[in-house]
Amino acid sequence: MAGTAAAALLVAGCGAGAEGQDPGDEPSSSAEQTPTTTEPSPEPTEPTQPPEPDAVLGDWVELPPNMWLVASDDEGRAAFSVGETWFAGDSHYGDLAAYDVTTGEQLWDLAGVRQNALLARVESTGTAVVSVVAGTGGDLLVATEWATGEPRWQVPIADLDICSSFDISALTGAEVVVLTASASECDQDEGVVTLDAATGAPRDTLDLPGSVWPTEVGDEIWAVGSDDADLTAVRFDPVTGDSTSVSIPWSDGSVEAIRTGYDRPTYWIEPFDDDVAVIGVWNDSYAAAGRIVLDWVAGVASEFTGAADCFHEWVALNDAAGRTCLAGVVYDDGISGGVASFSYDGQKYWELPGAQAGFVVDGFPAMDVFDRPMESSGWLVSTGGDLLTLMARTSEEPLWVAGAGEGSGAIGYGYLAAVDVVVASLQTGPGPEKIVITVDAATGAEIDRLTVGPLLLRATDTAVGLAGDDRTLVRVVRPG
Repeated sequence: MAGTAAAALLVAGCGAGAEGQDPGDEPSSSAEQTPTTTEPSPEPTEPTQPPEPDAVLGDWVELPPNMWLVASDDEGRAAFSVGETWFAGDSHYGDLAAYDVTTGEQLWDLAGVRQNALLARVESTGTAVVSVVAGTGGDLLVATEWATGEPRWQVPIADLDICSSFDISALTGAEVVVLTASASECDQDEGVVTLDAATGAPRDTLDLPGSVWPTEVGDEIWAVGSDDADLTAVRFDPVTGDSTSVSIPWSDGSVEAIRTGYDRPTYWIEPFDDDVAVIGVWNDSYAAAGRIVLDWVAGVASEFTGAADCFHEWVALNDAAGRTCLAGVVYDDGISGGVASFSYDGQKYWELPGAQAGFVVDGFPAMDVFDRPMESSGWLVSTGGDLLTLMARTSEEPLWVAGAGEGSGAIGYGYLAAVDVVVASLQTGPGPEKIVITVDAATGAEIDRLTVGPLLLRATDTAVGLAGDDRTLVRVVRPG
């Protein structure tokens, strides 16, 4: 940023004498004359350099083929699912490899890591990678040091007070490891368990009556539980262990809309705003069969009158802070009609027929809500003749366009918040080639682009990976 400088000019009068006075005479004034002194000029200073950024975007680095990005830290390291997978008991297992992406050097590998399909289910605490590893006496929950590959701690799964099919939550961080288990995968012991990230020692347990379905909402876990008597909802802070719960008898008319006769109903909970939740139930075909709203403060439920499109009517991306959603549009004949932006109260701001937004790309959920101010944030779509358009959420106007006139197509992307950058993969034609474009998320200015073959995109908060049979490409956010 260019600075501005102001200069002051000091003007001194000439020594002309008074009229009719000899310039050589003494002044007629009786006042003493004070000698004038001049302050020395200050020494010139070097121009101030702007501070170094905390983080910078690294270049693309090529690694061996078929390495699926699953975790990363903020020091330029990333972990990948690699090699063949195998099935044992009720789980899939595979190998995990960690790399210093800035140098392309492999740091360590770990065999027998539990997977979901192709991908190791792991999370980073910042200094360690948490995973489930097969052991001779049973599976272990292990924290592996990013820098060395050595185990920081390990806990037998059998010693955890949670269903063995738990998930390692993305809320895992520097303070706590968060484990969640849903009634959709477990017959008992569903809920939430937290452990100390440094030692693996148990911290807190969230155990609701009956069957439980937890979900991540911001920095909290919101969960809904059901037994024969009551519907119970809880919001839980995994760092502090604080929780707020509301129980409503099934006999209360306010929950009539989600009371079902199914043997194993499946419930879900999502935020409507900071103090209101939407609770719904799926039918046997996993279609939304009813919804209510729950006021956390008042502790009461009431009829849901908002936009069904935002809450499991079709696929949607929700921005609870802005009370808007981007929803897929499906016409009566079952044909996809593009995307539309709705308010939570049901107002449709705009609809873009034929647009694609990457709700699911290459078989993986790929969308994210940018954690940016509302005035500079929006919905990222590919529509019309343009590669990428960031649409304002509440008005049908583009905030920026990247790749104008280059064609639109299926989109998947990652958002790297530390450098405010979007990396998007677009398939604009019937062939296997894709365009991978990196843009400034604030302005849409293109940083660089690649044309690649059938590489599949995976992203974390600090890394984006493209994996395929020929090669793996990765770029990371690294320290400034």
